[in-house]
Amino acid sequence: MQRLTFAFTFLFAFSMLLGCGDTSGTPEPAADQDELAAWVSENPAPETTELVEE
Repeated sequence: MQRLTFAFTFLFAFSMLLGCGDTSGTPEPAADQDELAAWVSENPAPETTELVEE
């Protein structure tokens, strides 16, 4: 059981040191502003509805 705990602890620490995902170091925008504007115009916000308490 002690070996298993050590192995899991080691793997967790190793993954925390290395991290995961892209290693480029330079964040890039997910989409251009014109793409975002087009999506917002195609998907408007839902209409507001008032809540009525009974």
